[in-house]
Amino acid sequence: MVRRYWISFSLALVLAGSVAVSAQDKVFETVAALEPLGRLALETGQGTVRLSSWDQPTVDIRARIEPPVGADADEGRRSVEGTTVEVRGSRRSVRVRSVYGAARSRVHYDIRAPREIDLDLVIRGADTTLGGFEGRLFLELYDGILEADDLTGTIVLDLDGVVLR
Repeated sequence: MVRRYWISFSLALVLAGSVAVSAQDKVFETVAALEPLGRLALETGQGTVRLSSWDQPTVDIRARIEPPVGADADEGRRSVEGTTVEVRGSRRSVRVRSVYGAARSRVHYDIRAPREIDLDLVIRGADTTLGGFEGRLFLELYDGILEADDLTGTIVLDLDGVVLR
């Protein structure tokens, strides 16, 4: 009987730790003007990227920043607090970049941009979903999965350790 309580108590501590870590996430949201045929550059590391097109002259950026996998609560809090999303430019060119502190958090992007665009992506260790774009696409990806659909134009791929789907 004592053993059953110990297992339940251990499970409760594990779940409480998971809630505390996920409560450390922070969300960044912004919209930047970007004309069709403009340029969007993205540079990021660990996490995920979902980039899709729409018929608006803006880039809608949502990023969720979470602690690195396996980080304790204190380290997780510091890594999330030390990570920011930098957005620069407007109208003809927008640059989005993950800026990390001492420890690398995971950044999960969900971005919508005009269909006709030049894309310049440098992504290290993030699974990437890309679809619905027409233009010049320069994709430099390392260690992840790339799912791409409905892409038209000049596409230059530099892949290292990436699985294509």
